[in-house]
Amino acid sequence: MRTQRGFVLLFVLWVLALLALIAASFVLTSHSAILAARHRADEIRAKALDDAGINRAIFALLDPTESSRWRQDGTPRQFVFGGAVIWVSLSAENGKIDLNAAPGPVLEGLFIHTGAAPALCESLARQILDRRAARAISTGVEPAGALGRTGDPAFTMISQLGGLDGMTPALYARLKPLVTVYSGLPTIDPNTAPADVLLSLPGGDAREIARFLAARAQAQENAAAPASIAGFLRAAPGGALTIRAETSTPNGGDISRSETILLKPSGSPPLIVLDAE
Repeated sequence: MRTQRGFVLLFVLWVLALLALIAASFVLTSHSAILAARHRADEIRAKALDDAGINRAIFALLDPTESSRWRQDGTPRQFVFGGAVIWVSLSAENGKIDLNAAPGPVLEGLFIHTGAAPALCESLARQILDRRAARAISTGVEPAGALGRTGDPAFTMISQLGGLDGMTPALYARLKPLVTVYSGLPTIDPNTAPADVLLSLPGGDAREIARFLAARAQAQENAAAPASIAGFLRAAPGGALTIRAETSTPNGGDISRSETILLKPSGSPPLIVLDAE
């Protein structure tokens, strides 16, 4: 009898331990599910806020009062919406280096400025030029931009730059905000060009470019474009531009979204979305 009672007691203890383990596992799983759901809700909210930031930028672009329109040189603008801080910037594609139109020295200078090895810089520039030449031969038309001009461009998406031999993810990440496939121009608009684009142009004087950027930031109308790179510059108002919005989540993450659009001077709808990510 004592042996039987001892066995039953041991069995009960094992059952209780098993039940406790199952309960602890259930609590842990439930807690993880709650955290995952909360994290997902934060991401959804941040993405919705990014959408609000992009729509706010579009509203500013369509403002009939020219003085109220936002700058298009990539300068971030901060505003509060729904209790959160949203950072929004506008970058005109005319201020970037077009993969379908930029001359070889400009492409090579860009790769040098972004830190590629000298031999790789020449190789990457040559691959782009060869691709453009091959497309021109296959179509029988001189390659052009992607905004309605004749010709089938060699590059229709910036992501195609990542497929070049020797391109690394780190180099591509540095190049991405500096290049475009939407201007169709061999020149750069100095009024909207990022600093890294101007500094990458062959023969550029860094101090002269810095003075120009300081004057541009103060909205000085008489700011003269840097003479050392004047041959690569030409003002080109209008065209496509990229809107980027970024919102921080409560858990410390950053959610960003961007759209490249083309404003239409007349008609409906007032803009065309060329790309979104």
